[in-house]
Order: sequence, then structure tokens, then C-alpha cells
Amino acid sequence: MGLRKAFVLITAGIVFLGLIAMKIIAAYPASTSIEASGPVFGSAPIEVVIFEDLRCAGCRTFSQTVLPQIEAEYLDTNRIQLKIIPLGVLKGSKILANAALAVYQLAPDRFLPFVQLIFARFAYGKIDNSTTQVLLNLAKEAGGIDLLKLQEAIDQQRYYPVLDRNLADARALMGKQFRIPAVYVNRVRVVGVDWQAVEQAIDEAIQ
Repeated sequence: MGLRKAFVLITAGIVFLGLIAMKIIAAYPASTSIEASGPVFGSAPIEVVIFEDLRCAGCRTFSQTVLPQIEAEYLDTNRIQLKIIPLGVLKGSKILANAALAVYQLAPDRFLPFVQLIFARFAYGKIDNSTTQVLLNLAKEAGGIDLLKLQEAIDQQRYYPVLDRNLADARALMGKQFRIPAVYVNRVRVVGVDWQAVEQAIDEAIQ
């Protein structure tokens, strides 16, 4: 009788764990196509994609703490390709993402420093009539960016259509699990955005 009860309990436990696994898989598809557009760095076969909003406090934390470790451990050592997809989710963030995409087109190597400056200034700051001038000042601080061409891109809202498509693609990709920041490694979503989770996912992909 005792053995039978034990067998039933073990079987029930296995079924329960299986159901949990199925829910996790449903929430985070094993492999999916990422259509959204964004700056790309590196050319390794392992692709790391980051979705972010430049007014998102969580994205700011990720960009200031986890992203530098990704760069140092994997991008600078040519083990990954890094793709960053700016989104215009939060109110006022479109002008920031538009400027970031413009900087990538004008001076790709200044994109990451420029974005770090945006996070430091705007993650908690307001968007107002001075925003364009602030962005130009940040671009000047980042260095190596044509300020006249950047202002033209800001004034023309040049990359707003790209941002609209990115947001639509991101919502379609994540569905009910839409949240930012979001990290994908080889089209598989990382469960968690802390360094340990991201590092584990990249290492597993590399192996």
C-alpha cells in the first residue's frame, strides 16, 4: 500500500512539473522570428537581441549594469552579434528613439555611448520643448556626430515609421508576455533580464 501511494505521488509530481514546463514554453516560445529593425554590432553566429524603451527605468538599469557585461564578455571578444531594437512605448520616448536611430546611421560607433547618455538624462526626466536641444547637447558630448544632420532627422521625425513597425512587431512577437527590457538569444527569449540569466542563455547557445 505504501509503495502504491508513493508511486501515485511521484506520478502526480511528474505530471505537475510537466504542466509547469508547458506553461513556461507557451509563455516563451522555443524559437521565433524577430522582424523588428535596430542597430547591429558584431557578426558572430550567436545573436543577442534587446528590446528597450529609452524612457524605461528598467531598461536604464539593464543598459547600465547588464549591457556593459555583455559587451565586455561577448561582443568585444567577437562571440555574439548584438542587435538593439528601440521602441516607442512610453509617452515621449519616440523622439529619443528617433534620435538614437539617426545617430546609428550617422556614426554607428557612437550609438551605444549616446544611448547611455539618453538613459542618464531622460529615464526619469520630462520631455518638453527643450528636448531637441538637449539631445543635440548629448550628441555633442558623445562626440563624432554630425549635429546638423541629427537635428534634421529629429525635426523630420525620420524614423518614426520604423519605430511604429518595431512596436507592432514586438507586440506580435511577445503577445501577452510583452514587457521591456526583453532579451532574446538566437530567437529564444531569456526568462529574466539579470546578468546571471543572460549569461547562462548566451553560454548555452555558444556551447
